[in-house]
Amino acid sequence: MFERLLHLVNQYPKSFLYFGVGSCPHVQTVEQLTPKWDQLLPCFVRDIYQNNKSRLQVVHVDPQFTNRRDFLIAYFEKHLPGSIFYDDENLMVWESDRIQVICASAHFYHSRRYNQEDTTWFLESLTEESLVNGFKLVYQEYTGEEINEIYHKLYDMCDDNLRRRFQRQILFDVSYGSDVGCMTDMEKYKPFYKENGDFLNLQLYTNQELYDLINTHPAINEILFKKLLTKYRMLLNDIHVDYRRKINGDLPFYPNRYGYSDESTPEEILHCLETELFSLAPQLQKLGILSQESLEKLRSYFKEATSMDRYKWYDQVFKLIKFEPPPFPVAQVQ
Repeated sequence: MFERLLHLVNQYPKSFLYFGVGSCPHVQTVEQLTPKWDQLLPCFVRDIYQNNKSRLQVVHVDPQFTNRRDFLIAYFEKHLPGSIFYDDENLMVWESDRIQVICASAHFYHSRRYNQEDTTWFLESLTEESLVNGFKLVYQEYTGEEINEIYHKLYDMCDDNLRRRFQRQILFDVSYGSDVGCMTDMEKYKPFYKENGDFLNLQLYTNQELYDLINTHPAINEILFKKLLTKYRMLLNDIHVDYRRKINGDLPFYPNRYGYSDESTPEEILHCLETELFSLAPQLQKLGILSQESLEKLRSYFKEATSMDRYKWYDQVFKLIKFEPPPFPVAQVQ
């Protein structure tokens, strides 16, 4: 079925493709589906359709579409009046002057499970088509599946030239990791764009690129606060756990993830933690969640790490950052 779907997708000329997985509505009537929870034609897709004369394509995959045919027909009669509708086995297609919508009744698996075929190749094909043909691609997962790993995997497979194109054209998750799941707020979240129309791809940016974006937009600050706070906690937890394990003579849980290996000494792992946390410090300070006083304490804690109780040390470093976002400076909304 996915071969037929890919063929249909590739036949349609477009400048923008929105691909949603697990996006079948849970409400009973079209009137109950508010913009906040509408994953079929979310606000950012409607904005493009209404304000841009280019062609766009919407593709959804969800096994529940099998039981929602009447709902879907009523929905698109309301939101795409005059569109042509036709069935193609497990595919339902609506087509108007500048938009095509395909709803596929199928499961989408990111790995082989339950004797089902791994369908990740389909996502890889969409990514490749975007890079070759120049259309923008937004992929949104509404099943709770973690997609950040495959996002970076596909990005890492590209050479430097393709990576720059990837950053400009391909976005996985319009919430940028802030609200991943079946109930993403589609009124709140949408892609960020540069002035030239390229995506602001926060998930793929370096620490310096993220630093430069802080205080350019309140919504970006909100996302970066969650992203950097999560990263600080993860680094501290993962690496310090491995530091303690090596002291006790055990192998680390996360070798080769953060720059150390099974053979690394406890001191080398602790130095890796110091390097990682201080690489975040400029962004944390600019956001206002790490004060200069706390930064100085962080330096002193690393100097005293081998003489302090390891669990007390962890607690003190954990408490150095603020867990509530400070008031963001007034920013010009672009």
